Amino acid sequence: MNHRVEQSVHRRSALLRNYVLRKSTLVWVLLLAIAFTGLWYRLRYEDTYISRIPYSAFELAIKEGAGIGLFAVSADGQKFYFRDASGNLLVFDRQGKRVVEIPMPVPLDCAEVAPDGSIVTVGSCQDLRLRFRPNNSDAMIEEIGDEQRIWVIRSDGTIDKARTEGFNRALGEFLDKHARSGDCFVQVAFFTGTQLGLQISAPVSLKDGKPVLKQEMGLLVLRDDGRFERLYYAWAASGDGRLILEDTRLIGLEAQNEWMSKGFSWTEYVILDRSGKESVRSDAPAYPKESVRMRLIQPTQKASKDLSLQFQDLHKERIILVEGGARLDAQGRLYLPGMTTRRQIHSVPILGRGRLPIQDGYVIARFTSEGQFDRIVARLKMPIDGCRPHQMWDIDAAGTLYYLEFGPKGVGIRSVKD
Repeated sequence: MNHRVEQSVHRRSALLRNYVLRKSTLVWVLLLAIAFTGLWYRLRYEDTYISRIPYSAFELAIKEGAGIGLFAVSADGQKFYFRDASGNLLVFDRQGKRVVEIPMPVPLDCAEVAPDGSIVTVGSCQDLRLRFRPNNSDAMIEEIGDEQRIWVIRSDGTIDKARTEGFNRALGEFLDKHARSGDCFVQVAFFTGTQLGLQISAPVSLKDGKPVLKQEMGLLVLRDDGRFERLYYAWAASGDGRLILEDTRLIGLEAQNEWMSKGFSWTEYVILDRSGKESVRSDAPAYPKESVRMRLIQPTQKASKDLSLQFQDLHKERIILVEGGARLDAQGRLYLPGMTTRRQIHSVPILGRGRLPIQDGYVIARFTSEGQFDRIVARLKMPIDGCRPHQMWDIDAAGTLYYLEFGPKGVGIRSVKD
């Protein structure tokens, strides 16, 4: 009898051990799966630190109206361009070593760097006047003048006369043909060296209390041979100009004025001061809740496809509009800047240079080439003074996103790569 009881106890103990072993094995498998999933996600999406540039390297002035006005990345992702407080262009490699300093004979306003290293700078709302005359350029300056709306500067800091004249001639032809005046350029959408894409903000007047456009907004494509291609009603373009994302709601002046007359969807936002107390509470336009019909155009192939941008998930993230800065990568994915509805002001201590006020809440949302919301790919903190937010991040030819991180020891360069 006792022997049978002992056998029964042993069988139950063995069954219990097997059960516990199976359960613990399952738990370990699940834990490993979670760990590997997290590792895969980090490898796929986590920001990568590249290098840090000390503030002294580009003489950042911690005062209103000075700072980094431009950050651009070369097409191959190997060089980084900064405008310093004195208006010159500094070039760094991926190790944070300064490769060259390019004295800029004209102010860097709306600017972009071409694959050949040449720089275009465009006056936002007026012509740009020479800061100084580069060596051996007096005769050339006498021909083209001291003021131009568009300047092309070679990588050695000299003025490219042929392209400067060509782009300005193309712009003049466009303005004359359409009897336009008062245009402002809010962004250089792309600069290939021979083509230039400019986002135009047209003058607005009030009629019966509602804003009315006098002329069309859009993305103007100019050529360095003195011709313009056309005006696209676009949100963004790829860096090589081969893809343009056009809003089908905004084709023509009548359609744009109808869109403006309907008004925007407004969302409340709050800004907290450094102590965490509310300092600003106001309203700002938000992205539409309904989908937007778009057209992805390939100008060189005379091809296009229709898609719908889906903003529902962006509303869940509580993102509001930011003027300018949208970009496409070579795959047709849209990178759309925005601001969160709750953000705060911080200050970064900089040794021997005081404190740098920055504000969080600037985000970059990515949409697939089919128009679906993918995710928030980067969350940035921007200096309050001396910068244009859309010129504080960039994308290389492979679609890798780069942005700046302002810290006590310098400006960090980070990247987000799939």
